[in-house]
Amino acid sequence: MAVTLGVHRCRFVDYAPSAITAIAFTPLPPPRPSQPDQSPTTGFGTLVVGHSNGNIDICEWTGSGNSSQSAQAWAIQNTLPGPYPSKVDSLVLVLRNPQQHQPGRTLNSHAGTIWSMSINPSHTQLALGCEDGTIRLVSVKDDSLLLTQKLDRAKCRILSLAWGPPSDLTWSDSWIVAGCSDSSLRKWDLATGRLLEKMSVDKLRGERTLVWSIGVLGDGTIFSGDSLGLVKFWDSRTCTQLQSFKGHKADVLTMTAGPDGRTVYSSGVDQKITQYSLVKTANATGRYATRWVQSSSRRLHSHDVRSISVWPPYSCFPPSHKRPVDVHVAPILASGGLDMSVLLTPAAPPANTVVKIINPLRTGQDATFEESHQRRIAYPRGPSNSAAVHLARDVRLVVCVRENAVCMNTCLRCNFKLFQIFLAVQSRTDGKWLAISDIQETKLFSLTLTDDQLISRKVKLFSSILEEALDGHSSGSSQIVFSPDGSRLVLALARSPHIVILDISSPEPAILHVFTHVLLDGRKFTKRKIDRDADMDNGFTVSGLQVRSLAVSLDCQWLAASDHAGQTMIYNLDSFQHHCSLPAFSQYIQTMTFDTLSPNTLFLAFPDNTIHIFDVELRQFPSWAKGICDNLPLGLTDAQDSILGIELCPGLEAADRHYLLLWGSTWVTKLNLDAPNIGLWTGKKRRREAMPGALPATEGGPGGDGRMFRMVRGYRPLLAVGYLGSEEIMVVERPLVDVLATLTPPYVSEKYGQT
Repeated sequence: MAVTLGVHRCRFVDYAPSAITAIAFTPLPPPRPSQPDQSPTTGFGTLVVGHSNGNIDICEWTGSGNSSQSAQAWAIQNTLPGPYPSKVDSLVLVLRNPQQHQPGRTLNSHAGTIWSMSINPSHTQLALGCEDGTIRLVSVKDDSLLLTQKLDRAKCRILSLAWGPPSDLTWSDSWIVAGCSDSSLRKWDLATGRLLEKMSVDKLRGERTLVWSIGVLGDGTIFSGDSLGLVKFWDSRTCTQLQSFKGHKADVLTMTAGPDGRTVYSSGVDQKITQYSLVKTANATGRYATRWVQSSSRRLHSHDVRSISVWPPYSCFPPSHKRPVDVHVAPILASGGLDMSVLLTPAAPPANTVVKIINPLRTGQDATFEESHQRRIAYPRGPSNSAAVHLARDVRLVVCVRENAVCMNTCLRCNFKLFQIFLAVQSRTDGKWLAISDIQETKLFSLTLTDDQLISRKVKLFSSILEEALDGHSSGSSQIVFSPDGSRLVLALARSPHIVILDISSPEPAILHVFTHVLLDGRKFTKRKIDRDADMDNGFTVSGLQVRSLAVSLDCQWLAASDHAGQTMIYNLDSFQHHCSLPAFSQYIQTMTFDTLSPNTLFLAFPDNTIHIFDVELRQFPSWAKGICDNLPLGLTDAQDSILGIELCPGLEAADRHYLLLWGSTWVTKLNLDAPNIGLWTGKKRRREAMPGALPATEGGPGGDGRMFRMVRGYRPLLAVGYLGSEEIMVVERPLVDVLATLTPPYVSEKYGQT
């Protein structure tokens, strides 16, 4: 008998994600001056996305190390919260310790607003373009951040920066070029700090033209985009214009070069992304020359595009040290702007039609920029690592997190406002407690729900109790969870690898225990007391790892904690001891939850839509789960959005049908865990057809048979999915159309759609 669930669709939650202002990929190591790199780039790097609210998303590739394709592409692993209010205007990634995912140090420009940043090809110096017209060079060598040089001042703002290619022998930088706010490009000599040349761009009715974006290729060619929609190519030796294109109808805000240096992409206010290609031409004498052509143009976004970037990233080195490019795998163009979502587009050059090109995104056979299909990365579910929407099942209360406020909705509304971006919010299922945290402090509120109002009361002693136990350090939490019986509150601190267990069953909360989530000798992951000598306000201690996800079993005996390195530890909440450690997985855990029928069973979901099942009591992966985990339906593993949540029906009994409710940003599905149904994925087709109680299907598993698997795609984008009872669920949606309606109208020209 098929299981039918009643669905409550909730669309009144007014969560608004922030606009994208900067995108960057991790850089590739520079080649040695004496030995050019002959091996092409393999694998995929980290995608970093900056937002208008100051947050920075760290997105990791979900495919395996040997695979050149992944249906889920990049998924958000971590979010670095920014101060409120703030904005990320520019992003630069420097080669350093890959585990350091926290702000390390700051440097004041002492020259007003920083309009642009650029790192040199050898990743030793950072250039800052400032409000007062100066370019300041900062040393980032050996993890330092020291001001080393100030170039001659220009009487304008420095809107964009790019370094010239280094010398062949020592990788020493020779010059830098800047796009300015006075209709010009300027070139400086780095040895003397003097201004060498000034290149003028077109003006319209005497008004100044703003050069918003600029770049340099390995042969010294400079490309720029300005506020008139013009894309220009310049000769860096003579500082003269080579070619000019009217590629856009409004400001060109961002440009980037392809991995081989023979393609350039531009985008901006008119929502178009334009590709320029370097082609060979023959003159009358039969000699070949090269020139740039505008090869294609696509409108992929609905509002202004603020930033674009390409993987593999281009490295500005001389042609003798040009990095080889794998022509069999298409590059990926990432773009984002005011429409709040990152778009990924295969961007193989138009000349790559001789060999078969692999589309890493699995969006189709076409891989060239002109013909390929793009895919959208869902916008973050919350302002930080936690979700923006939480459900209090017993009272049917919806809690929504904004950047500096929390809104609760039933038949009434209540708001909490602070002056920091919230990191975590959690409400108890009965709606009697609400925990709120920012980067500095965690607060606890008791809620009283009456017929006509919602009364909240702050627990005043809660913060002082935490500060005393933490020796005065920050009590801000990145993850918050209530125990199923509502008697305990678990906090994972944001600025240290500590997990705090509190008893909230009495009027005055009390700390029961503090775990320290660290790697000591390779197998031990816990301490009984806080290390008072550790710098808890630093992002990570020497051996500490920040907790990413928490889960408490139904009988309140087990606590599971997972970090950003993919390590998961199990703690016993009865004895307050470390129980066991799961093997380190190759990927971080996207979400996890304990079974409601068997509290010892832990379900783990990963960004590539794979699932693992672990028996906490036996400290092993049970044999009965192997058939499920190794034979997941292809419709699930090939879904283009990663799993965001696992839900289990409350109040299950042994005679009830046992299944998981899995959901992503654009889909919801049920995965049956009944032992007789495991053979549907491992047996023959005839056996699958004979199994009673199979669900009607729209998408199938292996062999094309969809009787055991059905994926519903009618709800999108999803912010939360949860059970309200044994036969009804609630889905919380935030349609993209509603989000875009809150923005200013996009730029529209008279010839819109005719290009």
